[in-house]
Amino acid sequence: MNALGVPGVYTTIRKPRARSLNGVPTNILGVVGSASWGPVNVPVTCDMAGYLAIFGPVMNRQFDAGTVCAVAAAQAAESFIVVRAAGTGAAAATCAVAATAGPSGATLTGKYVGSLGNDLTIRFTAGSKANTVRAVLNSGKLSKTEEFDNLSNVVADFWPALIAAINTGAGVRAASELVIASAGGTPTAIPALTATAQPFTGGADGTTAAADLIGTDGASRTGMYQLRDTAAAVAVLADIDGSALANIEAFGREEGTVMVVAGPAGQTIAQAKTAKASIDSAWVHYLLGDHIYWRDLTNGVTRLVNPSAFDAGKLVGMSPEASALNKPLAGILGSQKSGLAQGSASQYSRAEKADMFRNGIDVIAFPSPGGNYWSVAGGVNTSSNPDTNGDNYARVMDYLASTVDSGMGSEIGGVINADTFRNVTTRLDTFLGNCVSAGILSNDEDGNPPYVVFCDKTNNPQSRTSLGYLQVDVQVRFQSITRYLTINVEGGQTVVLVR
Repeated sequence: MNALGVPGVYTTIRKPRARSLNGVPTNILGVVGSASWGPVNVPVTCDMAGYLAIFGPVMNRQFDAGTVCAVAAAQAAESFIVVRAAGTGAAAATCAVAATAGPSGATLTGKYVGSLGNDLTIRFTAGSKANTVRAVLNSGKLSKTEEFDNLSNVVADFWPALIAAINTGAGVRAASELVIASAGGTPTAIPALTATAQPFTGGADGTTAAADLIGTDGASRTGMYQLRDTAAAVAVLADIDGSALANIEAFGREEGTVMVVAGPAGQTIAQAKTAKASIDSAWVHYLLGDHIYWRDLTNGVTRLVNPSAFDAGKLVGMSPEASALNKPLAGILGSQKSGLAQGSASQYSRAEKADMFRNGIDVIAFPSPGGNYWSVAGGVNTSSNPDTNGDNYARVMDYLASTVDSGMGSEIGGVINADTFRNVTTRLDTFLGNCVSAGILSNDEDGNPPYVVFCDKTNNPQSRTSLGYLQVDVQVRFQSITRYLTINVEGGQTVVLVR
């Protein structure tokens, strides 16, 4: 502007300055566990229907990611980031396509390792056009069928065409999502055109261990560490029974992800206190290993399952300021402590609960303060600090910090001056005001906002701004959770009523 030399009108169209912060999602549950199909050590975003289509059915076994997703979905969890862990011995199913005579001209291999690959079949029928062949791949468990039509029935052309169609697609048909094809021997015939399907064999899930779910960090991340830089607000490692708690806590704290863990089946309170003694963190919820009886509709059995999925599913199904304390949980038939008769066998005493909650251990129990239903009994994390030991603390803190971290980057590269102080303060004030409107935060009884934002020359002296530092100090008061309802009752015929 200081260099203009010709009189006239100069119009500049400016890009609107970013003035609002859009909150990050808090309803995404990270799940690490085994499956019978799907990509390994890759974070996949899906809902429950998507899980079944990508990773296959719920499996009646330890470390199953599908069990966690199914239990959590019953608590209103709708969005998952799933990382499949595969153990030693995992293998893909194969099929050497049989010809009417002579050797096979192609070997088909399941796209993923896993036992579900043994459900795959391929059959060949007459194609839509004369003198052509149709190949039909099918997986009943994935409810998926793929057809590759109008392949030449000439031996020399058929086998290369089949391989190309499966690997790269043919016509309007895209490449197969089920198998990968490779050349076989020197064929002398094409497959028989019949309704009889050729099976795949050799698919195996391998033996998954807790260490596979924890995984490794670094350049090639596996297991839990594949959840880094994802939007998972809460995470569960399927059936992890308290091992590697230090690694789990460190990961949750670094990523701003609440980690829900439960002890092994039949764990006593004393054993739980010993197991989590080294953990004192708002980012870990530790549940007593009182495992839950749950009806597995997929496999038609009643199973004892780890309670962590119930707590995690309830948390992500609620706004972050809410606590799982005393909220009804769905799908619970009983527990090891209470038996299968809706808690009639045995219940936790007040002293037992107090002992657990004092030591940062929670439990799913029946009945609940609100009535005859199952719920999280304490709503506590493993922190010994009363200011941060509610299960809502880390959720709200992560929401605020992650939103600011992801949305304030546009300020980098700008000049530091009075306008910048004002703009930064306005953006944060507006965001926190929206949190009040959404109920995540609440004004006090006098209508004063529950936050203060400082960004001016008092906390940004020239000695620091000259080095490129811009500091903002924010104080936010969270809402409290009702844990103790005290009611004072005075009764008797001599009572004088004060109205």
